[in-house]
Amino acid sequence: MPIADRMLVLLIEDDIAVQRVTTRILESFGYEVASAEDIAGAVDLVNSRGTETACVLVDYSLRAGTGVDAIKRMRELDEEVPVIMLSGYPQVEIESNAGDAMWTGFLQKPYTAGDLRAIIEQYRRA
Repeated sequence: MPIADRMLVLLIEDDIAVQRVTTRILESFGYEVASAEDIAGAVDLVNSRGTETACVLVDYSLRAGTGVDAIKRMRELDEEVPVIMLSGYPQVEIESNAGDAMWTGFLQKPYTAGDLRAIIEQYRRA
């Protein structure tokens, strides 16, 4: 598939090993991946490529803030982009700390490549 036809997934993950593995998995499914390690990088990606984005994957635990903080900032820039929260913490625990931050889907770590593909296909923007 030509790169211009590939759907873009933004990946916000500060663990470089997890970021690399997830990127490889997503690319094997035919997605283009742009990644950031922190909220500032995520905001830059949404500012520069937001309209092209099929969905955003954001880890809950980031070094400088949380995935909830990242979602709040991204929603200021693009209210419609599907955001999938990734976390090793239970969803109910994160929801109790999330306030008004809203994500589109949630994927519990550890997850399989199939789980990742399924949730993106379920929620991505066409």
